[in-house]
Amino acid sequence: MGVASGPRFPGIENGLVFAVDPLNQESWLGPDSAVVNNIPPLSSTISGSIYNDTSGSLGISGSFTFDGTDDYIEVNGGNLVSSTNPFTISLWFKADSLNSGCLMYFKNDLTRAFFIQVLSTGNVNFRSRYSIWIPGETADSSISTGAWTHYALVYNGNDVTTLDNFTAFLNGSPSTLQAGLNSAHQYYNTANYIGRSAISGVGNNYFDGQIGPTMIYNRALTTLEISQNYNQLKPRFT
Repeated sequence: MGVASGPRFPGIENGLVFAVDPLNQESWLGPDSAVVNNIPPLSSTISGSIYNDTSGSLGISGSFTFDGTDDYIEVNGGNLVSSTNPFTISLWFKADSLNSGCLMYFKNDLTRAFFIQVLSTGNVNFRSRYSIWIPGETADSSISTGAWTHYALVYNGNDVTTLDNFTAFLNGSPSTLQAGLNSAHQYYNTANYIGRSAISGVGNNYFDGQIGPTMIYNRALTTLEISQNYNQLKPRFT
């Protein structure tokens, strides 16, 4: 189901279950505090808070600035992605350093959590804290510091343990997925984050860089739709 009310976001809205756009302050109700700003809900169950002045640029450059130390966005409202249902994650980011921490961390049910990170190799890696998931990273290692990148990940809902059921996109084009960096640490499923992880024993992995519009869909977007979202925002970040 699409967004029934609330601010409009740049891109396709059909199936959108969460979105925050730094340039559109209607989507995060700020800046009014250096500590916490509220994200209004897209529904009666999804909301969030911005902690430790991640507003940074205050929307002027269309992005939130994360200092790699303590900035993050917490999203409330249950599972935003599912291991049994299709989903699409779409986000713009610019890393100040490679291996710069976690772009996002989401719980997806009571026994698993899902996160995306930039590796020191310049690849984008996704994985689960619970070892049943098959982790995957983009074969394209073109991520470099100081450059904006659009990353999208599509899961078709068929089998979460099969890498072929995921499709990754970099800057609007498909990127081959290969076996990624895995971890079998104990899961941690109490929160959804943008700009950090919640992995016990290895630190919080705060992201160092900027994150622009972030959107989550409850369906698998097509290649054409991914390209449409990318092209709509490309002039803003290039």
